Amino acid sequence: MIILRTKLYSNRVMLNRITEKLDKEGIQDYEISSRIPKDVVSINSDLGNLKIYLPLDYEYNQFDIDNFVRNTFGNQIRTSVKQDRDIFVISLSTRINEIQYYKLIKFIIELTEFITIIDN
Repeated sequence: MIILRTKLYSNRVMLNRITEKLDKEGIQDYEISSRIPKDVVSINSDLGNLKIYLPLDYEYNQFDIDNFVRNTFGNQIRTSVKQDRDIFVISLSTRINEIQYYKLIKFIIELTEFITIIDN
């Protein structure tokens, strides 16, 4: 008899490591939420399908984020931007690793002074 087991994976373990690193460096300008806020920049926690959500007030930060991704991670990772109602969604073309994710979060915090990490 074959028994199929559903493998549940949560990004919570990775998020715990990220928040521990941020806390060790004294960075407190972030929050973890299950919802996309409309007033601050946010990023999801799916490294295979990474999306950064920019409210309309942060529209011009998309160019800084794109430059950071290209300069830091190389030209093999591209970004694309689309507008979804009152928010800009930046998508990365390929999967990134946890170290790159952490660097991106730190850069966005330096750029916009706050970030919400979406726990999905």
